[in-house]
Amino acid sequence: MIKNTNKQIDILVDRLNKGKLYLADPENKGVLGKDLLAETFSVMAKFMGKNFSVDENCVKCGICVKNCPEKNIIFDDNKEIKFLNKCMLCTRCIHNCPKNAINYKNNKYAQYNLNSYIKK
Repeated sequence: MIKNTNKQIDILVDRLNKGKLYLADPENKGVLGKDLLAETFSVMAKFMGKNFSVDENCVKCGICVKNCPEKNIIFDDNKEIKFLNKCMLCTRCIHNCPKNAINYKNNKYAQYNLNSYIKK
């Protein structure tokens, strides 16, 4: 998938440099670029998802495992939280963790507190 994406980018850059960039289907302006961008982000997200970790605050409640839409978070054989290569970077794990124990690149990020946005 990555090799194909790199090849497509090279072709697009070459056409752009030669002034020969054209739309195959004028009705779908920008679709190729959006598809390419989405595909590139998808590949990148999978690798970036490996940068998640849990710290000593983790109580192994499994909420992150249950909430992950890609099933990227699992309990390993030692009942430790493990992050796989299927992440889509939705950050549900960070924002739903009751102990704010999930870090990204060893940094802690503030959780969304929806109650603070609700007017009483």
